[in-house]
Amino acid sequence: MTASKKENNDITHLSKILTPEAINAFLGDLTEDDKNGLLEFLPEEQRSVEFIASNLRSPQFQQSADTLSDALNSENVIPLFLEMNLDQKHLKQHYGVHAFLHALQEWAAKQEKKI
Repeated sequence: MTASKKENNDITHLSKILTPEAINAFLGDLTEDDKNGLLEFLPEEQRSVEFIASNLRSPQFQQSADTLSDALNSENVIPLFLEMNLDQKHLKQHYGVHAFLHALQEWAAKQEKKI
């Protein structure tokens, strides 16, 4: 990794952005449609708005974010990008979590254009 590439890599771990404050802000910005869209990803017995918040604040969620961060900052980053259909071009300019966030933003923008 070049020095400039490393210098531009401010975000090395998802915990730096998935703070309690950020999660609270995210939850506050959700529309009813957003909430309903998220419910489908919860187990059937947890499909309520209250469980969205409790799941995002849970130790299990934080542990999963830690595991994903570790994988993104390892040699497993390319298979992860391939599995998630994310553009690998971001790995040329950034590393790990930082590249993942850029690729995710690009993917989300493409999804919005489809709607």
